[in-house]
Amino acid sequence: DNALIGGGPHRGEIYSWIGLSGSGKSLALVGAALKNVMQLGKKVLYVSLEMDQDSIAERFDAQLSNVEINSLQEKKELVRLAFEEFGKDKKDKRMLIIKQFPAGAMTVNTLRAYMQQLYMTEFKPDLVVIDYIGEMQDYPGIPTYESRYRIVRDLRGFATEEGVCIFTAMQPNKDAREAQKKDSGLGDGVIDDTNLADSYGQIRPLDGCWSINQMQAEKEAGIARIFVIKHRHGRSRFTCYAQFDMNTLQMKQISEIKYNEIWRKYSFQKK
Repeated sequence: DNALIGGGPHRGEIYSWIGLSGSGKSLALVGAALKNVMQLGKKVLYVSLEMDQDSIAERFDAQLSNVEINSLQEKKELVRLAFEEFGKDKKDKRMLIIKQFPAGAMTVNTLRAYMQQLYMTEFKPDLVVIDYIGEMQDYPGIPTYESRYRIVRDLRGFATEEGVCIFTAMQPNKDAREAQKKDSGLGDGVIDDTNLADSYGQIRPLDGCWSINQMQAEKEAGIARIFVIKHRHGRSRFTCYAQFDMNTLQMKQISEIKYNEIWRKYSFQKK
């Protein structure tokens, strides 16, 4: 029962998404949290350092109920029924807690103190999502690159201490936009560990790392290339593919064939 996702992330480990702003890092984090809650019955603490709690909750509502995010209010009865259906066979209905901390204010010790508060209410998360690590408070008196490495290292130590898995996200550097571009035909370039912003050393404590590669045309087509940069327990250095539903904010893996089909259809319609 150590694995949160079979054959993948385990307790005591930390994993991260890397991608440009607007590429879907937060959607991937919400999707991972929801999968752990719904399919695996795990408890999740979702920490937001950017968006407010209500906005994050709406993303969960849309994905769980399969209702378009802009229609949540008018279809709130469908959302309520979806949550009732989900929770009907669970003794403890508290499977997910969303907590917002001000940007630049949270430290590893802040998170540790909040976890102790949760334990007092008998809520012990299996997965902690931090959206995202770049908005945590840097360690004072040291260069940013050293601080960011220490934050990732200390979060992994925290994961080991508390017996949780941590998912987070990171921003790439200014070269990432060019790095993900194609040279000849779509899908050649990817964001790699050399494109990490602030500190290349952040990659070392990570147990797994994926980049979301999405040029503007791909974004319009609702597709992306996912590059597995690092994975301690499995294969790495390969590309897989994803499709986004921007109405329900769902993200799912698709085959390369399906990716190319969507791309060809989009290209034909743009002519």
